[in-house]
Amino acid sequence: MSTSVLEKLKVKPMPKKIEQIMVKITEPEKEENVEIHTTILDKTKDKLVNREDFIKKLKRAVFTKIPEEKAPENISLAKPPPVKKAKKIAKKLRL
Repeated sequence: MSTSVLEKLKVKPMPKKIEQIMVKITEPEKEENVEIHTTILDKTKDKLVNREDFIKKLKRAVFTKIPEEKAPENISLAKPPPVKKAKKIAKKLRL
């Protein structure tokens, strides 16, 4: 019986051949310029928003979003509880 298994294991399977695939890539078309017909109104002279206050608020918001590092918790250096030894069984087990 063991010789037949060994004979089967000695025979190596033929490796599969890897097929080569050709991928055709076309060059992308050139982008056309898009013209936007809008008028831009400059309202910076109207001073609708106080620029300095706005920048201060942004700076405060950026600095407050940085998470603070937490201090490590106190780690006790007490000894771990002792490991209990397993009891031996008097009878032998059959598996």
